[in-house]
Amino acid sequence: MEDRESKRGLVDAVIDFLNKSGLKEEARSVWEVAAQKNVYPDAVREKSSCYWLINLHVMSDGTSIITLSRTLAWFRRQLLISGIGPMRIDIVTGWGRRNRVTGSSLLCIFKILQNKPNVLRYTNGEPN
Repeated sequence: MEDRESKRGLVDAVIDFLNKSGLKEEARSVWEVAAQKNVYPDAVREKSSCYWLINLHVMSDGTSIITLSRTLAWFRRQLLISGIGPMRIDIVTGWGRRNRVTGSSLLCIFKILQNKPNVLRYTNGEPN
């Protein structure tokens, strides 16, 4: 368990640094490899058919932004390929054990989501 957390901490720091340095494509590449290697096993989960959970609470600002943008891009590709996409996506933010999604990254997350006004409905806390 500690080994996984150490790897996650290192990957998180690298992605956050790359993102904050303006090297977004490099940050995306590191995130893609981390996702394939299951570094963030609970970050993106299908809870049931067409219902997904994106859990950002153990990530730094930069990693949470990259995770959300890459996951939404993946959902879009799947929708274009199959015509089937999520009907519901829960996005968990807030405090993690060592990291937290701060107000600045929440603003970036809201900006990402504002580009999809016809698709997403916002709630604070319990789903409506």
